[in-house]
This record gives sequence, C-alpha cells and structure tokens, in this order.
Amino acid sequence: MARFVNTDTILGAVFLFLGVALFRVTLAVKDSVFVLEGDAPPYLVPQIYLYLWIAISAVILAGGLRGRSGAMPSIAWRRFLGVISLVIVGATLMPFIGFLISGTATVFGVGWTLGFRRTGVLAGIAVASIVSIWALLVFFARMPLPVTPGLGW
Repeated sequence: MARFVNTDTILGAVFLFLGVALFRVTLAVKDSVFVLEGDAPPYLVPQIYLYLWIAISAVILAGGLRGRSGAMPSIAWRRFLGVISLVIVGATLMPFIGFLISGTATVFGVGWTLGFRRTGVLAGIAVASIVSIWALLVFFARMPLPVTPGLGW
C-alpha cells in the first residue's frame, strides 16, 4: 500500500477529479447557452483543454500506481495551510477592496509565508506582478476586474 502513496498518485488523482468536475460544469452550461447554427459554442475550447487535462492526469495517476516515482516528500503543513488561507482570504476580500490591493497583499503574504524575507524585493515583485496582470486583463483582454472603492481602478 505504501508504494502507491507517492506524489504522482496524489497529484494525478486530485487533478483527475478536478478535471472531471470542471468538465461536468461545462456540460451543465451546455444546455443553458444559446448558439446559432454554424457558430462554435463558447464551451468548446474549455472542453478541449479539459480533455487534455483529464488525459494527462490519468497518465500521471497510472504512472504513480505503477510505482515508478520516488517516495513522498515531507510537507511543511504550516506553510501549506498558510498559503491556502492567504489565497482564500485574498479572493474573498477582492470584491470589497479591489483586485490591485487584494492581489498585491496576497502575493506579498504568500512570499513572506514561503520564507522570502527581503521586504523591499518582495514588495516590488508583488506590486509589479499584480499591476502587470491587471494591465494585461483590463487593457488587452477588456476584462472588468473588481475596483478599489474610492479610486476607481
């Protein structure tokens, strides 16, 4: 039994489950989307990517079940749970404080939790990465993101 518990089996099983769950969501949306004859439905591209996701996850899971990968590394549970908590809090606060503030604080917090202690460099990376993602999504993808109250951006 211990030979089956390795990173490949765990990651393969988790991503296979997520891929199947997301594929089910695209099937549920399929019935509620009006598509004109001859047009490609909007869920077609996500379904193609999810087919690939599921196939790759199944291959990784099968490789892990064959016992070809190494032993499972130890996990720093405090850091792991800290990162998960920060991402959940950041996503929850995003509609209220905006994408820029929430994203920057989350990136900074995750970096600090993972052990990066150079505050200036970490703050620069957090601001630069979130501002560049914001600019890409707002100006090029024309995607409306949650705005910072009072500032409008």
